Amino acid sequence: MKESLEQLNNTIFTDNNVPLPVEDDEDIMYYNTNTKFVFQTGNGIPAHTRKFLSYKGILFLTNYRLIYRPSNPSEFFSSFTIPITKILFSENEYSLDFIVDNNYLATVFLSFSDSDSSVFYNILRDMLENTAFKPTYIEEDVDVEEEPPFYSDVCN
Repeated sequence: MKESLEQLNNTIFTDNNVPLPVEDDEDIMYYNTNTKFVFQTGNGIPAHTRKFLSYKGILFLTNYRLIYRPSNPSEFFSSFTIPITKILFSENEYSLDFIVDNNYLATVFLSFSDSDSSVFYNILRDMLENTAFKPTYIEEDVDVEEEPPFYSDVCN
């Protein structure tokens, strides 16, 4: 579990600590300058679990990704980024889950020193419920008793 995680330390920031956009239409939907952040991944066994903690930093929510920048970045933890589409949202308003490359569940715990928690989670919930972020799936009515067509019938 010592390999580097793609979510960490891959975001470029301006001199004003604002993340550079990944697309021309990326917009900041929410930000908070006083957020506590914990990122944990692994299976719970100490040798296979990693945790990154910052007591204060800036949280950005854009229409593409969630970004965190610690107030005191280090070479080990200077940023965190996850695409919005990878977040497995739950109803509790203190954590977000997603799957990392090694198929472990990862969790981000967020704590706001002000009352912005409900504002943040309402914006995120609305974004995740938006059809633009869901994979398209067309449901068709299929009669299981019906014989499937021959290949030649489909090609005509």
